[in-house]
Amino acid sequence: MYNRTHCAEILGDLRDEFKLKYGKKPTFKELSKNIKEKTGVYISDTSLCDYENIDKEKDMSVKNMVALADYYGVSYDYLLGNSSSRERENININKKYGLSDRALFTIEVMNNTPKKEFEMSLIDALNSLLESDEFGWLIDTLAKCSYSKEIMEKGLASNENAMKEVRSTLTEEQIRLCKEGKMILVQPMNYYDVLVSTLQKTIVDIANGISEN
Repeated sequence: MYNRTHCAEILGDLRDEFKLKYGKKPTFKELSKNIKEKTGVYISDTSLCDYENIDKEKDMSVKNMVALADYYGVSYDYLLGNSSSRERENININKKYGLSDRALFTIEVMNNTPKKEFEMSLIDALNSLLESDEFGWLIDTLAKCSYSKEIMEKGLASNENAMKEVRSTLTEEQIRLCKEGKMILVQPMNYYDVLVSTLQKTIVDIANGISEN
């Protein structure tokens, strides 16, 4: 689906990036000339200006859209506002696994980083983390941190959703201990601190597991 406003914003951002890369933002006349030289497609400077103007109703032809995507080196879906993946080769990976371009780039860098003496390679360490029994628990705990910190900062001690969130983390054994008065249920205000403590312990457990393998 073509999102005209989103496309205009993306084109503006892409042209802005030239200033960061080359120290100068190209004018629309310069852009028109550069696109023609690189792709063989002529797009007038007026049309290019209209394409970046979110208040304009002018749509671009398929030919011009392809030329712009090829010139900037981004995927067609990204330019149309249908995907967050800029790199064409990342689109299927992004759709299947939900990983962003930045995440994929980080993994690529890790994979290409030479292994240091007396250390596990970064990509092997990542694989070990993903394969560890505690990884699911680690991610689940991380996912709760944002909301729990909001609870702490806003003082939502009596928030029912917060109480449900805390209760949802209890094991059957912990529920039994609470009923018997042998364990006190943590208050929502302290939930973030509990999660951070859990993360620290989980990371140590993962590190120990990796070291033993």
